[in-house]
Amino acid sequence: MQEITTLHTYRLQDVALAVAAATNLSEYHYFSTSMKRRKFLFGSLLTGGAIMAYGAFKWVRWNKEPDVDFLHHSLPLLTALADTIIPQTGTPSASECGVPQVIVQLLTECTDLRTQNKFIQGLKEVETLATATFGKPFAVCNGDQRLSLLNELDENDKIMEGRTGRVQAFFTGKPFTITLREYCIIGYFTSEGGATQALRYAHVPGAYTACQPYASGEKAWATR
Repeated sequence: MQEITTLHTYRLQDVALAVAAATNLSEYHYFSTSMKRRKFLFGSLLTGGAIMAYGAFKWVRWNKEPDVDFLHHSLPLLTALADTIIPQTGTPSASECGVPQVIVQLLTECTDLRTQNKFIQGLKEVETLATATFGKPFAVCNGDQRLSLLNELDENDKIMEGRTGRVQAFFTGKPFTITLREYCIIGYFTSEGGATQALRYAHVPGAYTACQPYASGEKAWATR
């Protein structure tokens, strides 16, 4: 009987030791998990704060008073950009139709602050990229080099599709290359040279006709 009691006591002691060990392990696990959680939260706060600070910096930069003088001083660069988009072929080039001056006028009189600032920043990035890639200003680059630079900028300026893209454009302004293309096309096809030579133009078009026969390769109508 004494042996059984002793054996039973040893088993109880073993169980007690096991419970104590498990308890200590649980406390260690809880402490370790809490430390990891605190580190994670601290890191998240730092990351979130950095993102918010960067976003605030961008917001201030896009909404500041634009440097209009820089646009006027950038006419040679705008001329090179516009002529890269619409070069001289069988029709006048963009610069021959006064497109660079129209772009400046549209930017200063018909464009929101965010898009103005983004365009000015885009002009600076063009020169920086041209110098870093080819070691010379954009205007001095040849046609293929200019196209490669514009394609690279265009790839970087892509915005999201749908409502998300519209919200993005509202808060941060239109990307540089999109504004450049839009204003270049508007300036060119509303000019005399673009309307009368790149398009078909009837000086006295007469009655408005909604649908006109069109064969592939023909010029579109400026007036009809």
